[in-house]
Amino acid sequence: MAELFLALETNEPAPSEARFVGEMMATTRVAEHDGRVSAYLFYQLIGETLYVRHVATAKERRREGAARALFRDTKELGRAAGAREICLNVKPDNTSAIRLYESEGLARAYASAAFRLHFSTFPVSSARGTVTCPLAPELDAALEARFGLPGGQLAMARGLPNRVVLGATRDGAPAGVACFDRGFPGCFPFRADTAETAAALVEACRAVTASDEMGLVVEDAPQIEAWLESEGLTPHLRIEHYRGPLAT
Repeated sequence: MAELFLALETNEPAPSEARFVGEMMATTRVAEHDGRVSAYLFYQLIGETLYVRHVATAKERRREGAARALFRDTKELGRAAGAREICLNVKPDNTSAIRLYESEGLARAYASAAFRLHFSTFPVSSARGTVTCPLAPELDAALEARFGLPGGQLAMARGLPNRVVLGATRDGAPAGVACFDRGFPGCFPFRADTAETAAALVEACRAVTASDEMGLVVEDAPQIEAWLESEGLTPHLRIEHYRGPLAT
């Protein structure tokens, strides 16, 4: 499985055994060939959204239909569980995967970029008028609606080990949210209405970790990407978000 994770080419280490067992194994589907795992798919059910997080196939077994079979099997599981939408992320140069997803009814929604920053060299923010704190559960729905997140995504994140869900408000209105994973460490989702709000959320993450490094995925926010790049960061991964209906 670790070799297949590396086949995703995300420039991230494979999950630890503890993380895989505790957070991934229950919703990971596998295909086998000659007694060996030849492909796997990891998904999350978030309310009415089926979020496919990983799809990987061993190089020697590609273009044999394993990924499509896993994808269709997982779509059936999602429908049975009441999901109405499916979404995923894919590298823009992975043309074979994109063809598969488009043939299964998904379409590109927006672009995202993954960054890594080091707190020791990243400027300290003094964003005025923005308040950040652990997000109260009763505010989840407002922030999910504000940033187009699947309903229930923040509650799910809050229930996972080592996670802190941080919210940002300005003049009492929702302005941003960051789900910080102290075990990784990194943020996903990370949403902010302005670069100033994003800077305040980075400071909030700095306050809850002893690590000097943090990763974050900036989704559908070119202005936040531009701010990070202006601070000297370069994305180590670019991805496209695809989504589509789960037809009955």
